Amino acid sequence: MTDLKITGFVRRQNDPSDRRKVIIVPLYENNEVGNTYLPLHAEMLKLASAYSDEELELITQFVGKASTVLDEQIHRLHSTTNNNSST
Repeated sequence: MTDLKITGFVRRQNDPSDRRKVIIVPLYENNEVGNTYLPLHAEMLKLASAYSDEELELITQFVGKASTVLDEQIHRLHSTTNNNSST
């Protein structure tokens, strides 16, 4: 991530709803980033426009909670693997 920041592809931005988090923002001024991600960004906006604000809030909550579950399970699996390899 640091390399992407140094080379001008992204910047870090504080998450306004959780000061412990940082949002990685692509810098579209960089042509390589823009050419790669602007079509994706446009398609994601088109997809999101099909949902109401309430539906998007629910989707956001679900994805956030699902991400937490996945992180916890990855940590559990790593812990199990590390414990098994040390015995």
